[in-house]
Amino acid sequence: MKRIYIPIKNRLKAEISQLRWIDMDTDQMNSASRPAIALPAALINIDIGDCQSLADEIQLCRGTVSVTLVFDNPGPTSANTPEHVIDLSLTPYDIIGDVHKALQGFDTEEFEALSRIKQGKVRNRHGLFQYEITYRTVFED
Repeated sequence: MKRIYIPIKNRLKAEISQLRWIDMDTDQMNSASRPAIALPAALINIDIGDCQSLADEIQLCRGTVSVTLVFDNPGPTSANTPEHVIDLSLTPYDIIGDVHKALQGFDTEEFEALSRIKQGKVRNRHGLFQYEITYRTVFED
């Protein structure tokens, strides 16, 4: 997992200067109190959903990389809100787009190019705006 996590963490750190916290997802957002992370934050999770043996000690693995982005609750966006306020309130979507640009097609010698398979808002118990992007990849383990 380190072979996947570290390059993705480094890519986000290099490409998205607005992110103040990049970390492995260890269920920080499921804690009873507001998590002690700087916002905006990116939490990275890697899952392996399917493995096939290529040889006795080598498997071809199909996995997903999910990046959960966490922001302070954005400001007003109603039709009655002045445009300059709406633009500021929608800043999280700029960062979401930047993260996707940084990760879509990103690959290393350790894993095949990331390909987005889904994204969307995640419910949050702390009043924060939480958004998850999930990518598919293939690698040998």
